[in-house]
Amino acid sequence: MIHEHPVTALNDFCQKKRKTNEFKYSKEGDEEVTIVYVDGKPIGYGYSKQMENSKLNAAENALEKLCPSNMVTVESAVDDNEG
Repeated sequence: MIHEHPVTALNDFCQKKRKTNEFKYSKEGDEEVTIVYVDGKPIGYGYSKQMENSKLNAAENALEKLCPSNMVTVESAVDDNEG
């Protein structure tokens, strides 16, 4: 079974639904913060000490809200790419 990377899945979802998406980054203390905006509205949030993980978390969070029945996890995307 092939699983999409969460950021790719979010980009694909938005493209198919003709929605715009944008990632915005900031820092709170020692954590990277990523907010995903879909059609200009904040929909997903991610926090981590590493920006890439923050972005993954935000994409997953957005996907959970946009299409909960098709959730793609970071672990499954990473597992598929390791082997």
